Parts: sequence; C-alpha cells; structure tokens
Amino acid sequence: MPRIIRPLFATTLLTATIGLAGCGGESSLTAGGGDSATSATAGPDILLASLPEDALGIEAAKPTLEAGQTVALRGRIGGNRAPMTGDSGVFLMMDLAAKACPPDEGCPTPWDYCCLPADAKSAVNATVQLVDAAGTPLTADFAALGLEPLDEVVVVGTVGPRPDSKVLVIRATGVHKVAGG
Repeated sequence: MPRIIRPLFATTLLTATIGLAGCGGESSLTAGGGDSATSATAGPDILLASLPEDALGIEAAKPTLEAGQTVALRGRIGGNRAPMTGDSGVFLMMDLAAKACPPDEGCPTPWDYCCLPADAKSAVNATVQLVDAAGTPLTADFAALGLEPLDEVVVVGTVGPRPDSKVLVIRATGVHKVAGG
C-alpha cells in the first residue's frame, strides 16, 4: 500500500471498527502497527494553551462537516477499549452528551462506551489523527502529553475524506485538554 494512503487507511479502519469492541470484547486494532512514513512525534507544541472558541459537538457537527473544512471539535477521548494509538498518533473521541458506562454496571473500561449500541456510537464519534502543519501524520506519546481516556478535549484541524456519513476524521494540528473536564 502506498505510504500516503496507509495512514488514512489505518485511520478509516480504526473508525470503522469502533463498534466492534464492547464490554469484555476486544477491538481488532490495538496500539502498535505504526506506519514507517510516520516518523515525527507530536511534542508539547501540539497542545493549545487556550480553549478554542466556537468548538462544535460531534453529534451536531458530524452530519454537516465536509472534507477540507477547518473545524474545532469538542468531545471526550474514548469509544473503544484502546482509544489511543500512539504509533499512529490517532485517538477516538465521543460527543460529550454520550455517557461513559460506569464500572458498577459491568463495564471495567468506561471509556469504551460499551453500553451504547454500535449505531449509537457511530453517530457520536470521531477519529482524530495528529498531524504537523504540513499535514504529515505524527506519532504520539499520549501520556507525556497529559492525555488519557475520558479527558475532555477540543481539537482543531481539517476534516479528512468522508467516504460515508458515518466516518469523521479530523486531521488535528492542535489539541486542548479542557480543565476539569
């Protein structure tokens, strides 16, 4: 597979498999399997110091966003048992209105939103791929960036190709972790 297509393919595949992992289930994708064309690592400069204004919720924005549009999108990291893949600098986000499933209801990993049916997850999720200013995909050490599942974040970037209305990929050049979120 050509190097340019590989990161987008991996991102689209990650989005397409989001509904496959639930409580006790395993996703077919895990951290690892990075792309050799992705060599730069996202540093602290990917983190935005201030909260971007006019950030949109995923559920409201998803039906109207078009490829190439610049957007600020607000949500919570999650949607899968392993929502962050550092080797590819990709993470999943869920709309803030979606409720994580509490451990006392049989969900040991609440950030996977396992109590939501797959079609409901699909309506409120987005895939975020960290990229540099030139659009080159980055790898990421999410722990070093201070990001973890269930963190509320706002990402700023460009909408990637939309093969169908269920797929929303944001090629993000900036991430802001919302304090107290």
